[in-house]
Amino acid sequence: YGGKYTVTLIHGDGVGLELMQHVKTSIRCVRAPVDFEDIPLSSNIASQNTTYFFYSKFDDLFCLQQKLIDGCREIAAEYSDIKFDIMIINNTCMQLVNRPTQFDVTVTTNLCGNMV
Repeated sequence: YGGKYTVTLIHGDGVGLELMQHVKTSIRCVRAPVDFEDIPLSSNIASQNTTYFFYSKFDDLFCLQQKLIDGCREIAAEYSDIKFDIMIINNTCMQLVNRPTQFDVTVTTNLCGNMV
């Protein structure tokens, strides 16, 4: 390939912004061919349709994740030219190292994003 990869950073709330500054510094220090596109996104945006999710144990979290995955599948079905896939985070990290060109976009939760 030989060019630069563009990585989109969606900061969100919490420590995401500070953590990503350290990631950007590390990437710059190793001279990796990466450009960052910063998208500030916050929960402070006013919305009339606010949905709250609460979980207290693993089963509830799994149920929430399944609802999120189902919603993503529904939206992806509207765009036939976009390939939508779900991977376990461990496999995703391995694939990012071995064959990064297979990914155009990766979307993860904040926890997984911090690991990746």
